Amino acid sequence: MIRAGTADDREIVLRLLRQAALPIEDLQDPSRLAFWVAEDRGSVVGAVGLEPHGTVGLVRSLVVAPEARNRGVGAALVDALETAAGDIGLQQLVLLTQTARPFFERRGYCVIARDSAPEAVKSSAEFRSLCPASAACMIKSLPHIERQAKRMPESQVLFLCTGNSCRSILGEATFNHLAPAGWHAMSAGSKPTGKVHPRSLALLAREGIATDGCHSKSWDALPQTPGIVITVCSSAAGETCPAYLGPVLRTHWGVEDPAHATGTDAEIDAAFVTAYRTLRRRIEAFFALPLEALRDDPSRLNAEMDRIGAQVS
Repeated sequence: MIRAGTADDREIVLRLLRQAALPIEDLQDPSRLAFWVAEDRGSVVGAVGLEPHGTVGLVRSLVVAPEARNRGVGAALVDALETAAGDIGLQQLVLLTQTARPFFERRGYCVIARDSAPEAVKSSAEFRSLCPASAACMIKSLPHIERQAKRMPESQVLFLCTGNSCRSILGEATFNHLAPAGWHAMSAGSKPTGKVHPRSLALLAREGIATDGCHSKSWDALPQTPGIVITVCSSAAGETCPAYLGPVLRTHWGVEDPAHATGTDAEIDAAFVTAYRTLRRRIEAFFALPLEALRDDPSRLNAEMDRIGAQVS
């Protein structure tokens, strides 16, 4: 079975990569890496990763456990990666390999000079230092991208944080309150508390924003696959909040966690209001974008979302 990887798979995937002598030095922070795993009788026996760089994807570290080789596992993993890459608007896939050139040639990848690789991937750690000059550089175009890009999967948005009790709930409810037809948000947590903070619900009620259906849940139990993931944990709070590992547009809109606020009731309420207003201004800025014009340009949309997170507070 091929499925999207989760945080629980990370250690076994790293172990497979180490055993295959593949680089892992830049994989300690998975925030920009999507990956898929092959599972056999409950055990992970293979994996492949994808780093999106604008409209180009860098294929990372296809690995299959020795006991699962020659059974089509690698081909199935690459099939899943290519399908997902097309769905998010990638136009080309690039990879570096020392041992799998014949495998990828059979799948339509062509060898090119390393210097002629798309500029978008040349800044990656894989190109800069991790893969030796002797590795073959290969590329494949995804000609079906124009048809798939028009689906606009990004109209499903996930607000992700750690506990899914404050910030992500505020983001979900506010987004849906302001959203035009065709857009919808949900929320989840990497370590959900299982309950929504009562101050979040009270604040939303005061603002006239519906909270029906808002509940604290795991990012592994989503009702739909999002096209955009917005992480809202504040890096300054030192939280563990892994980015969603699917092949989606990702951006970070860091907000301080009001659940950590201390002081009087008024001071704590003020922290919740600050978080809400910051998220609301960013959501309003998002809906002010020319979204129809951006539907076929995911890299530009991603850049605009990153700008909103950095500049709107």
